[in-house]
Amino acid sequence: MERTITKKQLQAMVKVCSKDTTRPTLMRLAVQNGKLWATDGYIAVVYDLHATTADFTIDPDKLKMKLAVMKPLGTITASGLEELKDTEDYRYPNMDVVVKVDNEEPSNNVSVDPALLARASNALIDPYEDNWYKLATYDKSCRVMLTNKHGDMAIIMGGKK
Repeated sequence: MERTITKKQLQAMVKVCSKDTTRPTLMRLAVQNGKLWATDGYIAVVYDLHATTADFTIDPDKLKMKLAVMKPLGTITASGLEELKDTEDYRYPNMDVVVKVDNEEPSNNVSVDPALLARASNALIDPYEDNWYKLATYDKSCRVMLTNKHGDMAIIMGGKK
């Protein structure tokens, strides 16, 4: 079943996109393998759209214009996101490979900037449901990973303690 995403969640994802003009691809949201991605190189947030769609990117400014006319608690579907496709062809990294954790055991030796953790967790909040997260840290890759009951996740690059 196709996923519905709230205006608040999409606004939070836009805040995760890179602002670095030397990395224009990361300044966009991407739909890949039925997942919606946003990253700035330090944080990645992914929503499982539960939909089959071709890969494409979304200009955050175009999305902001769409969000501006939506009612406060409005929602958008995966197919609604397709209407916001970029006309330019941006090659987004293969995020499933980038964030893959190779049989790594969780660890307690990773530290993370609380501001990054707050930005990432805010992007996963669903105002219509009880929110809970599973938190895992991975020593080898220095990552902190939050997941929720929908399978959405936020990955935060950390450092060794």
